[in-house]
Amino acid sequence: MHRLYKLDFKTIDKEKIKTITFLDPDYIYIPYKQDINLTKIHKNELINGYKSSISGSLVGLKMGVFNNLYNNAFIIANDFKEMDVKNNKKMKITLENIKRVLLDNNDIELLNKFKIDNIDNIVVSAINDEVNVYNKMYLLKENISIYLDLIDELRMLFKCNNNYLVIKNNESFIIDECLNVIGTYPSITLTLVEDLYLLENKDFLLDKLNITGNTLYLTIDDIDKLCKYLILIDNTTNIITITDNVTCKIIRCKKYTLLSDILNYTYPKLKNYHIIVNGLMRGFEIDNPTYYILTDDIISIHLIKKLPKYNTECLNCGKCIAVCPVGVNPIKGINLDKCIDCGLCTFFCPASINLREKIKGDNHE
Repeated sequence: MHRLYKLDFKTIDKEKIKTITFLDPDYIYIPYKQDINLTKIHKNELINGYKSSISGSLVGLKMGVFNNLYNNAFIIANDFKEMDVKNNKKMKITLENIKRVLLDNNDIELLNKFKIDNIDNIVVSAINDEVNVYNKMYLLKENISIYLDLIDELRMLFKCNNNYLVIKNNESFIIDECLNVIGTYPSITLTLVEDLYLLENKDFLLDKLNITGNTLYLTIDDIDKLCKYLILIDNTTNIITITDNVTCKIIRCKKYTLLSDILNYTYPKLKNYHIIVNGLMRGFEIDNPTYYILTDDIISIHLIKKLPKYNTECLNCGKCIAVCPVGVNPIKGINLDKCIDCGLCTFFCPASINLREKIKGDNHE
């Protein structure tokens, strides 16, 4: 069995989490690949392989960060008219259509999940590992019937008898939602697991559930994508969690909005904070959110009050070695190739050394 952890970290009371929308940015930013002969842009207009999330006018270029890489970007000024291009028709749920839309959208990672013969199990995970990040829960809450319909279609498509929707047993607000609906899907089993870190990892979760055989493992994000590609639910917005670990806001935003615009909208008095993108455990700090663009790879922002910095050195306490679930020794550089980038070593380090970055650097030497 893999080693799992109960993180000693204050979580936010679910009743105090706010859900808001930011669907009217003044501008969005689309990666620049080549010039286009467009001045007026419609929502869902394809621009260099990206669909615009608003309608408006092309007004210039700006440097932006997409998928953590700097690139020029088209600036599109919002006309707030939401003028949409004609949508395609909904598609029948077949393996051929699934593979076609994933290929068309260059979603190779998700496409590879469907390259399995004779599927024994379908496991759909709605687990977020990161502390105080709740995207998957709120996706499920918003669209539970739509998602269960698709999971049921996949069950019939693959003739699979073992079908699981997995959520954490402390997510009471979504458990009630599931119980109200899932009775009409008798072939899908609602499965509750403990709130333990690393269950978002496929291998760790299947091990915990004692599931063997050929398994189609999908996340709620995967199901959401398939719904957008196949049955054409709105594809112009993303959910992002922003938290200062006291308050928490789940925000539905237009894709390709500047992170600085989202932060100014949600925390307008923000000053003297570290900005951590994609979680305390596995995320990274950014200095200037005016360059970072909201794309599918950005799920959360943690705001951590800046404290005085102290020079610290390794205490040789061995905590990083003791907590590693795969036997990495980041101090002596042992088993670095086994690292799953879970962030536990850094999280538990009493000297606050960024051991994740150390391992990455040592792996490239």
